[in-house]
Amino acid sequence: RNRLVSLPDELTQLQELKTLIINRNMIESLPDSMGKLNKLERIDAWDNRLYVFPQSIAKLAETLKEVDLRQIPLREEEREDMEHLLPKTKIFYTSICECSNER
Repeated sequence: RNRLVSLPDELTQLQELKTLIINRNMIESLPDSMGKLNKLERIDAWDNRLYVFPQSIAKLAETLKEVDLRQIPLREEEREDMEHLLPKTKIFYTSICECSNER
């Protein structure tokens, strides 16, 4: 509950980072260079505004085991895009939203 709205690009310099806990904030996106975190195994991001992953996260398809996106109103196509980028990753989500463009 730090009211973070973004993460600095410098985060991706933490080459030994295994778990990223950013839950209960207002984060709308992850740094474009997330793919550099090649030891990242878990992202705990529930209760944010994270509807889209950067394309570079696909580089973590072999190492990223779990992403927690519960309490985020994802649309079906957003969930499918995430699963396409990370086919081996368990993505937890609460439900699919039939939201308006304003959410």
